[in-house]
Amino acid sequence: MTSDNRRSSLEAALAATPTGGTLEVRRDWRRTKPLEIHKPVTLLFVGGAITQTTDANAIDVASSDVTIENAVLTGVGSTEAGLGQGISAVGTSGAPIDRLRILGGVIQGWRKDAVFLNQVTNFQVSGVMARSVAYAGIMVLSGRQGTILKNTVRDVTQPPGFVNSYGIAMTRDRTLSLIEAPRTSGVVVDGNTIDGVRSWEGIDTHGGTQLTISNNRVTDTRVGIAMVPCPDERKVGMYAPRGITVTENYIRSSLTDGTRKAGIELVGTRTEDANAVIANNMIVGNGPTEAAGSAGGIVAYFTRDAVISHNRIVDPGVAGVHLVSGNSNITILKNTVVAAWTDPGETTALLWVNGTSNTVNFGGNRFEAGGKIAADVDRYGVDALSSRTNVITDLGGNSLGNS
Repeated sequence: MTSDNRRSSLEAALAATPTGGTLEVRRDWRRTKPLEIHKPVTLLFVGGAITQTTDANAIDVASSDVTIENAVLTGVGSTEAGLGQGISAVGTSGAPIDRLRILGGVIQGWRKDAVFLNQVTNFQVSGVMARSVAYAGIMVLSGRQGTILKNTVRDVTQPPGFVNSYGIAMTRDRTLSLIEAPRTSGVVVDGNTIDGVRSWEGIDTHGGTQLTISNNRVTDTRVGIAMVPCPDERKVGMYAPRGITVTENYIRSSLTDGTRKAGIELVGTRTEDANAVIANNMIVGNGPTEAAGSAGGIVAYFTRDAVISHNRIVDPGVAGVHLVSGNSNITILKNTVVAAWTDPGETTALLWVNGTSNTVNFGGNRFEAGGKIAADVDRYGVDALSSRTNVITDLGGNSLGNS
């Protein structure tokens, strides 16, 4: 066991730590450059902390088999867009960083991300408090076989200079080919709390595959959970999210005025269909009340064999489930919608099919009366655009109230 006590710098303390050993950070350090980790080691914060006084990363990881535990990392603030990240780990497709563990700690006040992982495999991020960051709490590019467990992300600010922001995101570097920057795959996102991503998305994947998003609490976000395509290096929307499981999440817009977007989005492309199972989620107050493409508690388009089942959707704008175009063999099963509403008075429905080329299996769904007062509440059980390319198969068991 090595300590930073009586060391001239953290670099000197790290150099004195043997490969595979543990460095205890017991002092408070004010720094202007990142601490670079180039060997397997455990960095254990025991009362110590790192405060960056410039817009720079606190810790850069460039080795496999690194553990960072109970880190206390503070940046220069999140009111401006910048480059600074609490922990950054960057590998390559041919030489990814393997077995990185980030356990516990408080990472706050960063002009970009709290945790940034690019080309990292078999990783774990758990028990971290990430707050007051400008772009993302936990950002994963081309991550494979990882877990993101029981973290808390609060107050992602998205200042001018960033056009989007995230609580947790799983994507790829869209400027590179799929060989150089593969999809994020095989990642479990479970038991996290996301609160206050008011300008964009709580949990996101761009083109991820075989992901599990479960048991998360997502509140006060523009969109709750978004599964959307990722462009290729030509900036063409190409790679759809596939094989995603979204279950047992609680999503609440935290507003009642119908200005927030969908609770869950599933979006593919014209060249690659999206696919997911969206089940047993609770969605409250999501979906804008104007009849727009993002209206609805759950929105889907360009999908194949997707399943939306056993969800409870309360006070959605316009519709409980909104299908736009290109949903092939989608199953809408045993969902409960409470008070789909709008004040413009255009349309409201449990299921709104607002496009073409949709083949839908619809069974066991129900409206429940709620207390929402608006110009239009629960008008239709199913409101479908008249088109011979839309085929809705009634599986029976639907209870659509007085609609």
